[in-house]
Amino acid sequence: MAQDEGVIGFSYALKAPSAPIADALAQPLLAWRAVLRRLGLIGQRPDRYGGFGYGNLSRRAAGGEETFIITASQTGGAAQAGMDDLVRIDRCDLNRFHADAEGVKPPSSESLTHAMVYHADADIHWVLHGHSPDIWGQAPGLGLPTIAADVEYGSWRMAKAVAALLSSNATRPLVFATLGHRDGVFACGEGAEHTGGTLIQCLGRSLVLASTRSRNATPPTDERVDVGMPADAPRRAAEDQDATGKAMPQTTQGVVRDEVAPHPLPLPASETGEP
Repeated sequence: MAQDEGVIGFSYALKAPSAPIADALAQPLLAWRAVLRRLGLIGQRPDRYGGFGYGNLSRRAAGGEETFIITASQTGGAAQAGMDDLVRIDRCDLNRFHADAEGVKPPSSESLTHAMVYHADADIHWVLHGHSPDIWGQAPGLGLPTIAADVEYGSWRMAKAVAALLSSNATRPLVFATLGHRDGVFACGEGAEHTGGTLIQCLGRSLVLASTRSRNATPPTDERVDVGMPADAPRRAAEDQDATGKAMPQTTQGVVRDEVAPHPLPLPASETGEP
């Protein structure tokens, strides 16, 4: 079952920053956060996910290590994010589901999933996580790999599923959907521009696909026809006239229609041909 948005499903120890996060690490992260929020992949709305903020992103703090910088918990609603909205994850224990972090705000509830991705592939340096009904709903048509709906989000099974997915899909950057985490999509890769660009391209393709399917949908049939009369009744009546021009009897489901009245009135003598 999907984890509730905004709920931190792991333990963490948060301490004050020992040193500021370098601008070279922070500014590209904040810039891409602004891009994803502009596109609606990060945000906060009262009519979605119980009103919790959604979406986050991270980058490795140093090549090859599993230390990374990630946006803090429940910051999706902020129009602009700053240095205080970033958290440094120094260590993640995936066996105990515990994280040691530095910052002034709690780490994102998705931190362990980001750690799973970094743990699975040392060449991945960026992880972008957004919520997109468009991409998520069109995942099969887009050919995206997915994590099954019965894999509990934030669980050890999730960690194994992420590792298996990255191992079986060599493409980088890679976009995948988490079916057990509604609207959840991830993009991961080595560089920010390529990874972010791939996610944006995927969003565009999902919109084109949805539009194409909508145009190709069969229009609804005209149901404004009397239940007791087939839609082609006028044509059939014309075709079934006998040589005298009189309409032949019509039958529907074995019931004779337009034959004679149950109790016909006697015709005047002049019309019967009798004296």
